[in-house]
Amino acid sequence: MKISSTPTGHILVRAHTCSDWDDCDFAVFCCDGAWHERMSARLEAINSFHPEHDFLSFNYVDNSVEFYVSQEEPAHQLIENELPLFIEFDEGEEEALKTPETYMDNGCIAIHRDGTARYMKYGKYTHDEFFTETFSLPDILEQYAG
Repeated sequence: MKISSTPTGHILVRAHTCSDWDDCDFAVFCCDGAWHERMSARLEAINSFHPEHDFLSFNYVDNSVEFYVSQEEPAHQLIENELPLFIEFDEGEEEALKTPETYMDNGCIAIHRDGTARYMKYGKYTHDEFFTETFSLPDILEQYAG
């Protein structure tokens, strides 16, 4: 896994869990052309909606994210950087990453009215929550446009 100075198809963000027995340190989400279109459309919908002042977020079903446990030194070093990071994988590297033990389903992304977002997934049998730190969708989309 290498940091890229130019936008790639993968973004790494810090992640956490509320589980008492499982671990989670970071997440990677795929951001291909379809992802860009979906996020742009979602931000446009949010901007056209004039919610009450105390409105928090829109939640969308979205399984573009995978959660991981940093068991090796390179991953530890990466999550010490300012995040989110554009990253590149060597062949077979993504499949070799350690995932939490919990089987997850029901992924979603919560997008706040200011354009910040965070991904979440829930344990299928445990109901433990796995979630990313917030990140700015407009900032990410702008980097791809530039």
